[in-house]
Amino acid sequence: MCKNNILVKDTIRWIISVKTDNKFMKEIILNEYNGVYTCDIGITVDKWKELLQDSIIMTPEGLDMLIKFYNEPDHKSTCKLIAMKYDNNIVSAPRSYNDYNTNLGKSICKSLDFSIKKDDEQFECYWAVAMIGKRIEDNLFEWQLRPEVSQAMEELTVACKDLNSLINTVHKSLGSFMDPIRYARKDLAP
Repeated sequence: MCKNNILVKDTIRWIISVKTDNKFMKEIILNEYNGVYTCDIGITVDKWKELLQDSIIMTPEGLDMLIKFYNEPDHKSTCKLIAMKYDNNIVSAPRSYNDYNTNLGKSICKSLDFSIKKDDEQFECYWAVAMIGKRIEDNLFEWQLRPEVSQAMEELTVACKDLNSLINTVHKSLGSFMDPIRYARKDLAP
């Protein structure tokens, strides 16, 4: 830990106390290990369960984004692949998922008084609050839910934010195969 702004290095990260608004904020350095960007942010499964249920921190878009990543194999994907799967490859959709994750990270950092930065940069890496990540082929960046996030979601059985979202997710996942069923269902719905 830090005392009087003195750096103390452990085997995983550097922690720096930064004075902001007359209080100290913990700064966590995002490191790269074997091509994967990660750090120990100290949020437990139980704390993630609280955060997932906090309507001030967890926006519907943020929760929907987490659910989509959770539903991917090994809880990982790129924003581009998520957009192709759920948003009919809308050009702005990958950026939207990036924004949802960034805004979620900002809210959590503000609530818990910490920030995450790469060792050689001054900009915050808010995406690393809920995810770990690595660069893959075609210059894409692959995010994976932190194990604590996916475990918290499992324990809360957060499968979908509401029935309409579940129906839309299933329809978009099955694509054109479901079009005849979707139209028939609309005709039968009250």
